[in-house]
Amino acid sequence: MRKSRFGANLIPDKVFGAIQDIQPDWLRAHGVRGLAVDLDNTLAFYGQAEPEPQAVRWVRSLVDAGIPVVVVTNNSEARVRQFCAPLGVPYVFRAGKPRLRGLKQAIQMLGLPPGQIAQVGDQVYTDVWGAKRSGMTALLVSPMQKGHFLFNLRRWLEGPFIRLARREEESA
Repeated sequence: MRKSRFGANLIPDKVFGAIQDIQPDWLRAHGVRGLAVDLDNTLAFYGQAEPEPQAVRWVRSLVDAGIPVVVVTNNSEARVRQFCAPLGVPYVFRAGKPRLRGLKQAIQMLGLPPGQIAQVGDQVYTDVWGAKRSGMTALLVSPMQKGHFLFNLRRWLEGPFIRLARREEESA
């Protein structure tokens, strides 16, 4: 756990280039036994109806390695149900991240203590903040697509927290 300081709940525990960079061996070495994974811009492009083959392979590699996965998203049930069916994993829809209700649901579904679960996402102000508030490890991935002005503004505002995480990784 990080030292208590302003913004500590916004600093990811680890930053990855892409979701496929997160591997079972790394997770086990860091005490992670289950994953709560964001959907849009983390596991899939916005609005993508079905998972790409590499996303299916990644999820299956985790499940086969004994690391259960649950998709946690602020999306509607219809969108998430359609996307998760080929993955064969449970999901929490309309999670309301960074609020705790949906994340607590994911923790319950995984049946593990929060300290053994990592939340994976592409946003500091929803995924990282929610993970930290719920006691999970916060793993941040680079977003799959870049976008409009508000997207770019949000990324700019997240920048200091990402740089702090990288600096702490380098000094560890």
